[in-house]
Amino acid sequence: MSDVSMSPGEMAEEARRWTEGELPAGGLIDAPDAVPRAKESMQINIRLPRQMVEILKEFARRSGIGYQVLMKRWLDERIREERERLRREQERLRRERERERHPAIIKLTSPTFFSQTAGFDASAVSDLAAAAEG
Repeated sequence: MSDVSMSPGEMAEEARRWTEGELPAGGLIDAPDAVPRAKESMQINIRLPRQMVEILKEFARRSGIGYQVLMKRWLDERIREERERLRREQERLRRERERERHPAIIKLTSPTFFSQTAGFDASAVSDLAAAAEG
């Protein structure tokens, strides 16, 4: 793979040669490093309904990518979502088990009681009655 950009004329010539089946001057070389994570990838075959593939291709076209790239992105997103959902569920179950083992303790404070009773001075009332009459 070359880092040098080709001019439009060079690209047209390259396309013509490939179309006519001519091999490049330098020959072909195996370049597994050119494919991202090629060693980590696994080829699979899957049968999908024709209409589903057509829909995928249309979504991919609108996104400006290939439909297989779109499928990989969607699968990756879904796997991440499911992994996060599973992590949240496991955390919820862990908290439940923790609460069952160590129930919350609610401390109630005792109300304050006063042992002194209220006093009543009857003489003060009689003075009020006399003041009201006079």
